[in-house]
Amino acid sequence: MSVTGNNDCSFVTLIDKYATREINVACDRITATQIDLRMEPKIPITHLLLPEVLMSIIGKHIDISKMYILISDIKNGQYIVHVHDGSDEDDGVQIRISNAILLSVASGIPLFIEEWLMRLQSVPHCDENRERLAVPINSISDDMLQDSLKRAVDNEDYELASELNKEIKRRKEEQ
Repeated sequence: MSVTGNNDCSFVTLIDKYATREINVACDRITATQIDLRMEPKIPITHLLLPEVLMSIIGKHIDISKMYILISDIKNGQYIVHVHDGSDEDDGVQIRISNAILLSVASGIPLFIEEWLMRLQSVPHCDENRERLAVPINSISDDMLQDSLKRAVDNEDYELASELNKEIKRRKEEQ
């Protein structure tokens, strides 16, 4: 996992257990900073931060080792993610993907993605430094789509603008 970006937008790269595929997920800068604080090398006070403190309290009441997080679908630019307690009657509690990643990093709760979704959304993993990230168009928020469309037109990248416009129209038709 890695965190990249700037003040406007950040991305968290999730890598499969075989380190062959990756998904780049858009994330707000505040949450990205919180995730980055917990990456190696960790800052020494993370155990005092809110997610860790809450998980410590919860761990006194339920078996956290049975919990897991599942990314199960994507709709209108948003991943559908649930936190599960592992019980038979558990339907899970929905959570934003960026917060799910933070929860996983802070608590050690495993994060999974449906296999079909991983195949659909991922690209080959690249260890090298690169100038661009591959982000599936269907995972971009409506605001990011509009901004990207404007930037593509300004840069005279009409092929990209056409693809972005198709996605915007597709989402409007689904509503």
